[in-house]
Amino acid sequence: MNRDQELQLLQRCLSHLQAGSTQQSESGGSSEVSRYLDASRFALEQQHIFRESPLMLAHASELTEPHAFVTRQAPRGSVLLARDAQGQVRGFHNVCRHRGARLVDAQAGCAERFRCPYHAWTYSSSGELVGVPHQASAFPDLCREQNSLKPVNVIERHGFIWLADDADKLDAWLAPVAEDLQWLNLKQHRLLVRQEKIWRCNWKLIAEGGLESYHFRQAHSATIAPYFPDNCSLVEAFGPHFRTVLPKRSISALVAQPESEWSLREHTHMTYALFPSETLLVQRDHIAWIQAIPVAVDQTLVRIASLVPEVGQPHGHQPDAHWHTNHQITCATLDEDFAMGESIQSGLASGANTQLQFGRNEGALVAFNRIVDRALGS
Repeated sequence: MNRDQELQLLQRCLSHLQAGSTQQSESGGSSEVSRYLDASRFALEQQHIFRESPLMLAHASELTEPHAFVTRQAPRGSVLLARDAQGQVRGFHNVCRHRGARLVDAQAGCAERFRCPYHAWTYSSSGELVGVPHQASAFPDLCREQNSLKPVNVIERHGFIWLADDADKLDAWLAPVAEDLQWLNLKQHRLLVRQEKIWRCNWKLIAEGGLESYHFRQAHSATIAPYFPDNCSLVEAFGPHFRTVLPKRSISALVAQPESEWSLREHTHMTYALFPSETLLVQRDHIAWIQAIPVAVDQTLVRIASLVPEVGQPHGHQPDAHWHTNHQITCATLDEDFAMGESIQSGLASGANTQLQFGRNEGALVAFNRIVDRALGS
């Protein structure tokens, strides 16, 4: 994003604020209730969306040292990420090649060797099988080279480590938002804290809740609603991704300031919803990273992490206590959204509604569900 684009976005927000309006589509839409209840459809989404789309697995700051590792549950199963002795990040199925046990239970750590908890087959941080108890007698014909950990393809881009088939596919996937991701300077951040919880709702309800501000006044009345005008936002699609700009009430002060002093991050929150279910919530001085990982048709694992600027970067001097406080505020606000998702899910099977209705101010929800349908070939 360049300076002219920042100013244009701020000017559009000011215009809506002064008019008491918001961006609207030409018409509303709807979504069939069955989309959130059908287990066979959920299986298709897993196969054709989550197993075929690039996914963010970790922030690069989680793997800064040689032999650092993290494990992540992904739609394709548990993944082990490790930075080897040469500094390269490698990805593997977190599965022992002997009897298929999960190799590493820890979520993060530093280890030159990974030893299976079942029979102690041992692997290096670059995946080679380096130890087999009683190999000479029990496995005399075993070829260690053919029994290295099974790799998965991982690529570093924009400060994140992605699960993706190849670099060209990932770059094409990110191309519509690459300029904005570069502008966010994500490489110069560090992951401060992460928390996760399984919510009892379909993953699409989580995604839809982040694409409109119509709910702010009511759903967030106890948290952030006082800081934002009612029902005011800008939404733009970038391929399958969305950028939402949420002006804060403080934006009205810009009218009396020269444009040279205007700051988009000072007077708005922005979200980048990266299809299918990754969100970057951009605040004034830090970024929340929200992942929605489908577990079942009516269950979604949500991870919320705070990315804060490294020391030496703007705002990087803040003590961690400051960032932890902001993280808790973000989590409390998002939990209000996710609790509403559970409320919706609990009512879907009642038969009260056959469709969910979207207004003209919720046009991004219509567009999002069209993207989902296209990904399924329907």
